[in-house]
Amino acid sequence: MSLIDDVKGSLGGLDLSPRALRRFGLLVGAVLLALGLWLWRYAGQHAPPGAVPLPALVAVFGAALMAVAAVTPSRLRVLYRRWMTLAFTLGWFTSRLLLIAIFCLVVTPIALVARLSGKRFLDLKPDRGATSYWTRRDPARRVDHRKLS
Repeated sequence: MSLIDDVKGSLGGLDLSPRALRRFGLLVGAVLLALGLWLWRYAGQHAPPGAVPLPALVAVFGAALMAVAAVTPSRLRVLYRRWMTLAFTLGWFTSRLLLIAIFCLVVTPIALVARLSGKRFLDLKPDRGATSYWTRRDPARRVDHRKLS
């Protein structure tokens, strides 16, 4: 349940076939190329004299990544593993933050309102006079799942 164990486990099942590496290189390269061109067009060319503007670097890196993916995708193995390590790490943190937010913003207020109104979702108090805690259900209310599909 630790970050390192989860990321290592996810990386262990990673597809490192030439097809997967080519797909990674072409997709990420195309996104970087499009981002670089968009930044070049709309962010302007505000680089100091003699320096290469950042949008141009992003676009060139994207084009180079696409070229390497098209010709020799096996050279992208290290970059792909590092990229996926970053992706799995971000996913680990994001999933936990989302679960915490949902619990704090949805489940806790519902539980507080239910408790204040006297609603108990579980019958946890022991009944000394009960012979069984089995709850009988009305067979007429049974749902036939075969008819639903």
